[in-house]
Amino acid sequence: MLTMRDEKGLDLKILAVPVWDERTELNQMPAFLLTGIRHFFDVYKDIDTDKYTEVGDWAGRAAAEAEVRRCQDRHAASRAVQYTSASPAR
Repeated sequence: MLTMRDEKGLDLKILAVPVWDERTELNQMPAFLLTGIRHFFDVYKDIDTDKYTEVGDWAGRAAAEAEVRRCQDRHAASRAVQYTSASPAR
C-alpha cells in the first residue's frame, strides 16, 4: 500500500496482484516497478495548479489488508444506515 495525501486528504493506494500470481509480499515486487508507481503518483496532478500530491512510503501486506478490512467495515456500516433510514412506510 502506498501512503499519500492529496488536496482532499489521505489517499491510500493498494497494490494488488492477480490471484494466480505467487507474489504475496511487497519485497517480492521489482524495485523499478515500485519506484515507477511512486513517481506516477508524485507527478500525475502537476498539470492542475489547484491540486497536489504528497507521496509517502510503501507499507506492507498486513497494513494493506487492514485498510481493506477497515474500508469494508465502513461500507457495510453505511449500507446498514441506508437500509435503516430507507425502511418502507406501511
